[in-house]
Amino acid sequence: MSPIADEFRKNPGDVLDYLFDWSQWLAPINDTIASSTMAVTSSPSDLGLSASPPNPTFCVVWVSGGSIPNYYTVTNTIVTVGGRTRARSIRIIIENQ
Repeated sequence: MSPIADEFRKNPGDVLDYLFDWSQWLAPINDTIASSTMAVTSSPSDLGLSASPPNPTFCVVWVSGGSIPNYYTVTNTIVTVGGRTRARSIRIIIENQ
């Protein structure tokens, strides 16, 4: 499992977008994103994900649902044009704000 990069809070009814910015990692190796997958890598799994097509240096996921007082780990796994694979995770905490 990849380390948690950031932590966010959202209401169960919110539909919000989260950015996975890979630009600082990709620039020194002169590579870009070829494909991207998003997954809830924790339990429970009642969080809705909708991924936008990847940009050459970042990926966006739209997140909906979730239940209080749970937290979820969302992992973005990329494969680069150069054949590298890397994953990064964020934690989303569901609460009334």
